[in-house]
Amino acid sequence: MEITNNTKKVRSLIFAIFTLFFLGLIMVFSGSTPYSEYKYGSSFFLFGKQLIFGIFAIFLFLLILKIDLEFLSKKGVIYFIYLLTIILLIVPFFLPQLNHTRRWIHLKWISFQPSEIAKFAVVLLVAKFLSEIKEININIKGNLARIFIPVFIIALLIYFEPDFGNFVMILGFTIILLFFKGIKGKYITIFLISIFLLGTIYLFLHGYAEKRVLDFFGNFASYQGSNFQTKQSLIAVGHSGFWGTGPGRSVEKLFFLPAPYSDFIFALICEELGFIGSFIVVFLYIFIIVKGISMSLNLEDDFYGYLGVGICIMLLLHVVLNVSMVLNLIPTKGVALPLMSMGGSSLLVTMMELGVLCNILVNNKRRELAVYVY
Repeated sequence: MEITNNTKKVRSLIFAIFTLFFLGLIMVFSGSTPYSEYKYGSSFFLFGKQLIFGIFAIFLFLLILKIDLEFLSKKGVIYFIYLLTIILLIVPFFLPQLNHTRRWIHLKWISFQPSEIAKFAVVLLVAKFLSEIKEININIKGNLARIFIPVFIIALLIYFEPDFGNFVMILGFTIILLFFKGIKGKYITIFLISIFLLGTIYLFLHGYAEKRVLDFFGNFASYQGSNFQTKQSLIAVGHSGFWGTGPGRSVEKLFFLPAPYSDFIFALICEELGFIGSFIVVFLYIFIIVKGISMSLNLEDDFYGYLGVGICIMLLLHVVLNVSMVLNLIPTKGVALPLMSMGGSSLLVTMMELGVLCNILVNNKRRELAVYVY
């Protein structure tokens, strides 16, 4: 791809994205080899699947970087994406359950999670509404109803899959973006209390989730259930040292640590690459998020400004929840580490979102976007 003068302005952002992307492929290969050999008779089986998705993700990123994204600001396009998302979220409720959930749509060759697409649809929708509202605290009830009713429909469908992690992520994202818009603190407090109450109801309705929370707070000495995962994760992190055991030399991936190539890939990174490797990974995420937000706040068009900030916030929530889970700061929850965890739908959507981010930063003139904090 020919790098234009405008593209050079975000070349460091693109470099950081692809560094994480290729490092993720390496770690997926390392982490999946034992299980892939045991389950499928080939060390390359799971890595091969991720590599195919990775190739498509690269082409998708480069394609989005080149095209004119003016159409994304059109209400008709946003409403179409929103309605398509609703349909895709409803479809799994008419399909057989997988592990007592209805989160996936299985086709002949591939499976994907509609909730990944839903998060991007919410980013688009909230960014559009906020760009049209001049002052959020004037006619606050009408403004909040306009934003939260369509967002809550998507969030509830995800809540009943059930998938409380993505439910919290979508509502948390909306609250944070409202904070950027300048909403008064008392409303944020009300939203946080509402999420807490819904979380409590979720725990009563789903025994496995309640057990994870109880294990986290009061039964960590046990090796039962989710505690086994977190203890093995902490072992991987704890004995890694400054330089780590070296690429491909993890002990925990040898059927001690579950999912070392997906949800717990950060533990594998810590073990094999040590403090220095995990620090670089975290630094690259922080660099992408901070640079993306700071540049988005200076975009000429408010919609693209909020869209860029929204993409970065969603990335931040993913990283914080995944790393916190690996370090046993929160109960275990199936949240992927963006760009690195194995998972085709997550990788494709993340690369699509980051392609959109880089595109709008390259092609939009800049000015100060007003941000009010009360």
